[in-house]
Amino acid sequence: MKEVNLRIRHRQLGMVLALFLVLQAATGLLLSTGLPTGGAGHAHGEQAAGTTTARPTTEESHGHGEADTHETPHAREPGPSPAIILMTIHHGGGTIGTVYRVLLATGIVVQALLGVLIFFKIRSRSGRGGSGKPQRPPEGSQGS
Repeated sequence: MKEVNLRIRHRQLGMVLALFLVLQAATGLLLSTGLPTGGAGHAHGEQAAGTTTARPTTEESHGHGEADTHETPHAREPGPSPAIILMTIHHGGGTIGTVYRVLLATGIVVQALLGVLIFFKIRSRSGRGGSGKPQRPPEGSQGS
């Protein structure tokens, strides 16, 4: 394949992948920092997903190994929480989400391979061959 065509394909694929890479990176960053849940850490647990948690309290303990629990609802507005939305975008979506992530990963691999091919074409064109050292022109080929 000609270098011009490689560069065109590389650029086109890069423009398409950029949107999805930014989406995956941004949602992953937000989930990792805990910003949508108001906490720190990775938002993959039940508590971060906006569900209720049951916590034993020392005041309510019976002293014989059982503890009463109370529900601690997380204050949130109606509808899915931001953490649930981010988790669905980042690694949810069922079969469609799986296909999306496989296609994104495949696109990244193809993009890297196209970049390597372009690199080697440029390198061979510049006369550096495979040795990494500039090749000397043959004797007698210099101008008079």
